[in-house]
Order: sequence, then C-alpha cells, then structure tokens
Amino acid sequence: MIEFKITSTIDKNQQLSYQHWGKVLVVGSLLGDMVIDDPNIGEQQFKLSLESGKAIIENLYPRVEIRVNGKAISGKAEIHVRDNINIGKTSLSFTKLDDKPAEKPEAFEHPNAGARFANDTKEKAILDALEYLAGNSSAGAPKATGGAPPPPVPKTPGPPPFRK
Repeated sequence: MIEFKITSTIDKNQQLSYQHWGKVLVVGSLLGDMVIDDPNIGEQQFKLSLESGKAIIENLYPRVEIRVNGKAISGKAEIHVRDNINIGKTSLSFTKLDDKPAEKPEAFEHPNAGARFANDTKEKAILDALEYLAGNSSAGAPKATGGAPPPPVPKTPGPPPFRK
C-alpha cells in the first residue's frame, strides 16, 4: 500500500492524504492513478513501484525535473517514507510504502439491515423502493382507495399579464 500527502500544489483542495492499494502508482496532470491539477507537470509525470521492499520512483516525463529531498533525479531513484518529492509547483510526502498485500477494509453492514432483508433480496428491496417512489407500487405501498382519482394539483398563478 502507498500512502502519501500532497503538501502543496496550485489547487488547494488537493492538499490531502491519499491511499493507493496497488504496488504501482502513476501520477500526472492528465493520466494516471492520481491526477494532480498542476500545468507544470507532465500528463504522466512519474511512476512509483514497490519492488522487493524498496520504493522506486521513475520520471516518465524528463522535461520536468523531479526533486527528492532537494536533489534532482534522472531516470529512477529509491525513495523512503517521509521523503519530500517536488515536481512543478507540487510537493508530496510519502507516509507509507509497503509492498505487502494490503487487506481492504471490511464492508460495513448496518445492524438493522437484516430486519428488512430477512425474507427478500436486497435487489428486490431496491426495486420495491423505486416502484414506490415512482407511484407504481405493487409491493406493499399505500394504494388509492375506492378507485377515485387523486385530487387535482392546484395550478400556480403565472406572471401578471403584460400591459402597455
């Protein structure tokens, strides 16, 4: 698993922590696993690979310099946790570089879900809810009584007539 934080960039909304569950992370301004809004970096700027306990960063767009802890790299270089990566006007810091298979968190099931779905499937419950919302309920929704049509919806007044 790869965890990193964007510590500074042009788009202040991207200054957050991120997790990537794979062993390879591609970062760029247009394509990749992580897209950063910075016109000063390449479409696919760098690739980070976790191989045999090492984290290797590779510059995929050599026209833009990548600096690791202030030192320019060309080609590939090894990086470590807490290294600072600078590309264009963006800075990143890696907080976890682990090539062990990561376990994704368990799905959360609401404790009351079993009461509604005990005899039906979840898919049927969703379809029942959609039918109810559409007014075509055949699955236990309140039905109109006596066959009378529903009351008319009052018209909203339009704009006042135009006067010369």
